[in-house]
Amino acid sequence: MVLDYITYINNQASQALDSLSYVPYFDAPQKRPEKRYEVTIFSDMIQAKAQSLVSGVERPVQARTGGVRGVIHGFSKRSRNRMIQRFCQIRGSFRYAMMTLTCSDEFAFGIAYDEAFNTDKYKAAFEAFRRRFERRFPELSAIWKIELKPRKSGRRIGHYVPHYHLLVFCPDELEIADFNAFCAATEQWAREAWIEIAQTPIVECKPARNKRHAMKYCSEYIAKLDDDDYEIGRRWGQIGEFDTSPSMRFHLTEQEYVHFKRLLARWIKNNSHGYAKRVKRMSKSVGCFALGMGDESRKKWVNVFQSTAYWMVAHAKEIAGGYCDGGGKLPKRRC
Repeated sequence: MVLDYITYINNQASQALDSLSYVPYFDAPQKRPEKRYEVTIFSDMIQAKAQSLVSGVERPVQARTGGVRGVIHGFSKRSRNRMIQRFCQIRGSFRYAMMTLTCSDEFAFGIAYDEAFNTDKYKAAFEAFRRRFERRFPELSAIWKIELKPRKSGRRIGHYVPHYHLLVFCPDELEIADFNAFCAATEQWAREAWIEIAQTPIVECKPARNKRHAMKYCSEYIAKLDDDDYEIGRRWGQIGEFDTSPSMRFHLTEQEYVHFKRLLARWIKNNSHGYAKRVKRMSKSVGCFALGMGDESRKKWVNVFQSTAYWMVAHAKEIAGGYCDGGGKLPKRRC
């Protein structure tokens, strides 16, 4: 019986050795995961994100970041890009009002000018104004930004004081006959509310001529990069709700994305030569985005199939030998 047991053990060991591979592990062929891209068309922008196909599961590729998010210092370029992208993702027809709230020296530094920079007081003041704004205008929405500007006169020259910018969105469904009068009435209400909250009557509210004027105000004033590093928390946010739903999504292969990126850079070059170079230098492992290329960027476009963004994606698929998602006839248009 002992001999039979030893024979059984030897047979099991020989089978285990036969099942092993003598090829070194590092010499085995390595297959690079196939890369996919998701292209999304929003109201006034187009965005492409890279996805990694691993074991049949698509996972978004995260951009390189600095690690776990901690205390917010200043207003970074990435935060600026996210704010401008949010503005371009908002869907709908609006009229815009540009509002500014300023803090006085007495509120910022006290009556005796002996108080230090207090972030909690500034946050509480704007939070009170935000709640009043939502109760008074429940049908309106806004994008706000806090800006710290140094005093140029007075007893506190060179000290930073908060300065709030608001871009108010007024839907066309409200049918306001005189929008200038509406902005004047809103300015009067905001001044009275800001006096009660911050003891400051410095409030301004002006109408924007059109969406392009509002976009210029958002990019030049609201999205202006700051030169301070105070820890005051979030530098921008929104009041109310917005419709940021995309109109269409596409899935591109790596070859189709290469053709799409070339067409995109060629189209951007007509408007901004410098940004076209930036698009070309954007890492293929992350993706890219472009403003002014949504399905609502031109009034003459009835639906998304008439937009330049749809044509560009469809043409990239045609060049790479793919197909056109969503149906529709490919417009005969040159980039």
